[in-house]
Amino acid sequence: MQTKYKIDRDTRTLIVKYIRKYDEYRKWYQCERDRILYPSPRQADGMPRGGYIGDPTLSAAERLARLEGEHKAKVIKAIDQARHLIGVDISQTIEQEETLRRCIWLSCLNAKEYPFEAFDGLIFISRRQFYNYKNKFMNDIKYLLGL
Repeated sequence: MQTKYKIDRDTRTLIVKYIRKYDEYRKWYQCERDRILYPSPRQADGMPRGGYIGDPTLSAAERLARLEGEHKAKVIKAIDQARHLIGVDISQTIEQEETLRRCIWLSCLNAKEYPFEAFDGLIFISRRQFYNYKNKFMNDIKYLLGL
């Protein structure tokens, strides 16, 4: 059976690994961002400094821009954008959309433990639509990351 969201096996495996690493990447990003925005005061070591007067705000802005260019930050942003696009084309309540997103997310994390049948009665779409949304989600991540 052909689907319009065909992804080769290696790319699909990579995307699933990114999805599984999402929480780790999110923690790393938040720690780095906090370290840049809320630096700890430097300890005085008694050494004289040169006449250079630094601009901590500009330095922080440059480091934040570099952080946004990091690969992990791009993965987080791509997954967040793709996750937001799940189920927007069908008319549902906000709770139903969030449930669908959570079910697809769990299915991506562990497909054997969370197949469509595990969500029977929670989501009101067919099995075919569920896997179509799951494939579209992964295809959106692939497109946003440029894979």
